Amino acid sequence: SNRIRELKISNSVTSIAVGAFAGNFLRELTIPSGVVVINSGAFIDNILTTITFPEGITTIGSAAFANNSIQSLTIPKSVISIGQQALSINDLTSVTIPERVDTIGKNAFGLNSINIECE
Repeated sequence: SNRIRELKISNSVTSIAVGAFAGNFLRELTIPSGVVVINSGAFIDNILTTITFPEGITTIGSAAFANNSIQSLTIPKSVISIGQQALSINDLTSVTIPERVDTIGKNAFGLNSINIECE
């Protein structure tokens, strides 16, 4: 199959397009420091267990990481918006949300029994 298993994104990238890496076999992901916006569905339908976000990212779009296998996540202090269903259908048990977030969309973290901590 032609699905992506590993991905290295250049530091010059500032935005990840709608659906850019949807439906692949990505297990781990490090978002580079230049990325400010991750658009809707950018990484939906992968097998992600680990995501490392840079400080500086401001927006996580709708369903950006939906339908993966993420268990725990710390959202950087720079984030101000988390779209609807951004992290739904995952294995989340723990999410840390920074104080600066002013928008959290409907069902952003799915219907899991999770511990949400605000900093």
